[in-house]
Amino acid sequence: MDRDAIGPVLALLGVAALLGAFLLYPHAGQTGGYHSVERVDAAEVPDEESVLAYEELSPEARDAFRRAVEAPDGDAVVWGASNLPSEFRYSDEESTYYVRYEGALYLLVTGAAGSGPLGVVQLAVKGLLGVVGVGLLGAAGYRFRR
Repeated sequence: MDRDAIGPVLALLGVAALLGAFLLYPHAGQTGGYHSVERVDAAEVPDEESVLAYEELSPEARDAFRRAVEAPDGDAVVWGASNLPSEFRYSDEESTYYVRYEGALYLLVTGAAGSGPLGVVQLAVKGLLGVVGVGLLGAAGYRFRR
């Protein structure tokens, strides 16, 4: 490899590593809540469970629920503690709710997103990519000065 090309290559790799850290894991370390929905029959709702009316949910809860219903996989994540609907629980243990929406019944499962071992791994990978990116940019700067 041409010695003059090493600096630009290092700079390009450094920028790619830094961008990767933020594009791959943009929410690493943030509090989040996941919402998973599945359409169910009325017979599947236990007698002791109440059914929430979609129209009576807060705007934040309606938005999170609707995003999950409209998602191809039935899942949606809300990031930021202040954006989480107050009527749902978000912890390491899943919580279940039944919601009536447009004449159909849905099972809604909520829980904490970005926590647990996977959240720690994502945060570590983001940090490692950031350190590698800064190191490569520093090496490129050193090469340019010489």
